Amino acid sequence: MDPRWTKILEKRRARRAILDTGATSGAAGEEDAKGLIDTGQPANKTFMFPNGTTQKATKKMMLKHELRDGALEMNIIPGLHKPLISVSKMADAGYTTIFDKNQARVYDASTTTVIASKPPVLIAPRCQQSGLWDTPLEPEASKHASTPDDVDDQINIVFELPSVKETARWHHASAGFPEKETFLTAISNGNYSSWPGLTRKMMEKHCPDSVESKKGHMKGPRKGIKSTKVALPANIALDGTRIKIEGENSEPPANEPPIKHNDVYFHVWDMSETIYSDDTGAFPYISQFGKKIIMIAIHVDANYIFAETMKNKSDGERIHAYQKIIDRMKKAKLGLRKHILDNEISKNYKKRIAENGMTHELVPPGNHRRNISERGIQTFKSHLISIVNGVSDDCPIKLWCQFVPQAELTLNLL
Repeated sequence: MDPRWTKILEKRRARRAILDTGATSGAAGEEDAKGLIDTGQPANKTFMFPNGTTQKATKKMMLKHELRDGALEMNIIPGLHKPLISVSKMADAGYTTIFDKNQARVYDASTTTVIASKPPVLIAPRCQQSGLWDTPLEPEASKHASTPDDVDDQINIVFELPSVKETARWHHASAGFPEKETFLTAISNGNYSSWPGLTRKMMEKHCPDSVESKKGHMKGPRKGIKSTKVALPANIALDGTRIKIEGENSEPPANEPPIKHNDVYFHVWDMSETIYSDDTGAFPYISQFGKKIIMIAIHVDANYIFAETMKNKSDGERIHAYQKIIDRMKKAKLGLRKHILDNEISKNYKKRIAENGMTHELVPPGNHRRNISERGIQTFKSHLISIVNGVSDDCPIKLWCQFVPQAELTLNLL
């Protein structure tokens, strides 16, 4: 077996849970369900996170540990990245938990007596409403903040990064390693207002000059497009004198100034409810799911780049990817009237466009600049390359197709 897969499997087997005093009930993500006992019962709880958002649990499961039933409860919450075992439920089930700098120990309260040589330095009474232990910030205060009545349970654990610089690096990586100026502009426009702790001031000072950004956005300019050499006509010598060409009898025509006209020509293009699409070339690695091509579509009104992976450029694959993009556009209530695309399409493709209530226009052969999606392909591929360069070395490159949805989301935030 590949050593990289061995490491991944070892990490999966070594899934660990956090003993959490801030969780009113045990919770785990969907990927941790294999390490729990399925009760077959749906969960009826809603959890509130530290930032105030809520998430409903989907399944009720149990720990495999030898504990009383009340302490075994675990609720599956989609998107939760770390399992949390509730100390509150442990206390309700008759267990005493002692924490120190090395470890936490859970004892049966009916057989355990805790003896201290001096009184406690801080007392945190247990709130009867939330079931958690809280203490006033002001020593003289005695009132406790209330817990919302419409939320059953809470998860109050907060992970903090060690410094502002590390926080900036984490946000920059989460956004797909964009270039600094582009990232700052997007932050100023409010595109990242829901990202906690992400501000323009912080990124101006601590935005990393990452290698991943350079690998994704480096482009080699074409050579010879700005030549400094002046090309002389065939009958002009290096000293500027005219050379008599054999068989030429007439004198050179006089240089007449061009005639100026005051005519102005206009053509109005209605770009509303218009989409452009095209396919990328084959990627150097076929993905684990057989994907090697991406269809890119741009909705002009929404200014949004859509991306769908394909196995090949066969008629069936292209129509399937196209229809998935169109369905997403319709779900977002985007207008669809005209589709401009490459001239290499089949009759079935044209028929499917008509079935979606749209007209189509083919760009001239060899003139790809008429298709706006060509620019979208360059932008998307640069962003995806940056993301692929930023993943762990243990991540197989054949999983690149799994990065496409996040690459699309983070790209359009910019």
